[in-house]
Amino acid sequence: MSGVPPQGGYVAKRCPLRVQFDLIPPAEAPLPASVMGRARMDEGNAFEAGVFAELLEAHHGALHLGDIVGEDERLAATVAAMADGVELILGGRLPVDEGGRRTGNPDVLVREGTGAHGNAGYLPIDVKHHKTLVPRERQNQPPALLTAFAGATLADAQPDEAWTVRSLRNDALQLAHYHRMLEACGHAGAGEPRGGIIGKERLVAWLDLDALRFRATWKGDDSESALERYDFEFAFRLDVLAAALAGDHIVEPVYVSECGFCPWYSHCGPRLEESDSISLLPLHGYVQWQSHRHAGVMTRRDLARLDRRTALLRDTLPASSDITDLVARAAGADPGTPVADLVGEDTKLMEVLLDHGVLTAGDVVALDQRALSMHNRLVGGSLAGAIDVARVAAFGASALHRRRGVAAVDVPGADVEIDIDMENTLDGTIYLWGALLDGTYIPFVDWGPPSELLEARLFVRFWEWITEQRRMAHDSGRRIAFYCWSAGAERGALTSGAALAETHLGAIGAREAVAAFVAGDEFVDLLAVLKSQLESGAGNGLKTIAPRAGFAWRDDEPAGELSMLWHRTAVAGAGAGAGDEATAARRRLLDYNEDDVRATAAVRHWMRSATFPALEDLDPVSP
Repeated sequence: MSGVPPQGGYVAKRCPLRVQFDLIPPAEAPLPASVMGRARMDEGNAFEAGVFAELLEAHHGALHLGDIVGEDERLAATVAAMADGVELILGGRLPVDEGGRRTGNPDVLVREGTGAHGNAGYLPIDVKHHKTLVPRERQNQPPALLTAFAGATLADAQPDEAWTVRSLRNDALQLAHYHRMLEACGHAGAGEPRGGIIGKERLVAWLDLDALRFRATWKGDDSESALERYDFEFAFRLDVLAAALAGDHIVEPVYVSECGFCPWYSHCGPRLEESDSISLLPLHGYVQWQSHRHAGVMTRRDLARLDRRTALLRDTLPASSDITDLVARAAGADPGTPVADLVGEDTKLMEVLLDHGVLTAGDVVALDQRALSMHNRLVGGSLAGAIDVARVAAFGASALHRRRGVAAVDVPGADVEIDIDMENTLDGTIYLWGALLDGTYIPFVDWGPPSELLEARLFVRFWEWITEQRRMAHDSGRRIAFYCWSAGAERGALTSGAALAETHLGAIGAREAVAAFVAGDEFVDLLAVLKSQLESGAGNGLKTIAPRAGFAWRDDEPAGELSMLWHRTAVAGAGAGAGDEATAARRRLLDYNEDDVRATAAVRHWMRSATFPALEDLDPVSP
């Protein structure tokens, strides 16, 4: 391990293979950084510079070290500042943690009490160009612990009952990295391990790295703290690097969400396709890939050929049952031996076996042992469901299939049907809502500089229109429904807009009104309707499904992420009249949003009119 170069704060949250290739590149040249990636970096740097300027104005004793070019010089200045107990250090560089093999540059260090050996204690704060808060909707959601820039310290933090911190797993891992470095140099605060995130709200949102819980990577339904998750993830990547430096490559390509913007997909992408990697299936990341690999199931076709009856049994087996022992007993017994003689006092196991027609030792032996060996392993939901997805992917001829038990696809209908979609900026501000009513596209847009106030005002305009459409329909005795694709986005945008409208415009009751609307029958998630009845065997994004319905976007590059770049051009002329480029970008965004709502309508009509084969048609799968 001593030969592994110290690693930075991003390593624990990155794909292990990317970490390896960043140190030891493969033969393939890396893909160039995408325009979107560069834009995000530029926006992030500009946002950080703005935050630093505000912090320096609010804290006259703050020390800004980010302009020091040399790493050694910045390190020395940071060490000296911490030794002097400077209250706020911006752009510092912590001493290398030789034992932990860590290096890091926290955006902000704020003094908080006393560290080890009487040194000044510090908490790390990272600046992130994204939203950190979401409206608090349930009592079991902890209120956000927030500090304004004028305070910035944990001692000044106050809980805000209206908001809770978003799930910030990657940000928490980065803060944990800096906390471990502060521990190593004796400058970690003496209290609970905490760190802060400054997001687009321009508040410090404090995270307790011991109390913040995430689902454990390898432990089923157990949870682990942010620090526990970080320690595991960072140590694993050090193992990967140490092995690679010794010539032993212990990780293989697996498709994860990071692949879409990784420069080394030039190496991994072709190998994943050539090997028919099981990770190409939806919801089959590294953990699920490992579970299948343990059973010798390496490809989508391997998974598709598993015995589904055994998978259904596996999905209902008690977690406490010893299946390995059961199989061993059955293999050594007379085939006619009743299962009651094999399971001993495990009555729950016996009930499950009998319910699935497994009556004798011979029946146990006849089960698909690969499927059975995945007992208590994470497979991305049910194994039987995963087999269905794989069968459509491998043998479904690119057609969507009706899920088991679905005789005909049913899409909720109404007398008045309206399709809606929203667009947001790089920092998450919603600036455009589009609606399709009776074939007419109706946009609600604001081309001003992104801000919470802009989003609040836009929400009020759109919500007043929704309310009026509902009132007119109700008054005339007609049913009305609003359709979106993936309600998580639209529901979250409406909820956030309502909360901002209450905060900035005094729109009391907006949150309750939106909550009632999105929980009712008039708000329809068409993606959820599709997924509950149809299986695609692949992704279910609108850009993937709508072309199957015969729909085509007018834009040559229809993509939500790219639209965020168009928005930057669209607002470039704000305040002085838009120039030709800004006007063209605005027209492009409106056309794109219009096509999104028309695509939703097209899929809705297609689902009602098309004939879809049954998933049962793929049983049994031919070798």
